[in-house]
Amino acid sequence: MGITQIGALFLRLFIVRPRARNDTWEGLVQEALLAKSRFDAELSGVTEIEAKNRLRPRAELATIGDIVAHLSKAHEWGIQFFTWILSKETTPPNPDWSQLFLGAQGRSFVHIREEYEQNWKSLMRVCQNVLLPNSKRTVRHFMFGNLTSREWLVVVAMHYDYHLKQIKRLRHRMDYKEITW
Repeated sequence: MGITQIGALFLRLFIVRPRARNDTWEGLVQEALLAKSRFDAELSGVTEIEAKNRLRPRAELATIGDIVAHLSKAHEWGIQFFTWILSKETTPPNPDWSQLFLGAQGRSFVHIREEYEQNWKSLMRVCQNVLLPNSKRTVRHFMFGNLTSREWLVVVAMHYDYHLKQIKRLRHRMDYKEITW
């Protein structure tokens, strides 16, 4: 078991699962909304040029635009997973996880933001279903393993906070670059 797998197991057992068990569905939705709100506040001043500034040359998600496109794709899959959890279908969705890391692919930041917002709204509409919080069905996450809908929603909030830190670091580097060069 690699260090990433151990870290993911630790997060799942000691953070994701307890939060999912101890909070109400409404509380978990609120936590996801607050995490998105913090993330969006950081995005509010990002320009098209800043969104495409590649400061991490070897990373998969090297720009702010790449990170927002990644979150948009994650929303799409959250919708698929939650919809499957509510369905009577027996075969769960099996996405190509590498699609999560394709990034902006030359699209404008305005287009990426619009898609991101649309996918978020769709995800929140699915989360309003009263049957979702009590479902025992699970969907496989590539990092955390099988997750219930409650655990998945905890991961949504954690995912936002993780990428918020990345964007803050990227923007800090951009500010530093402008000052020092």
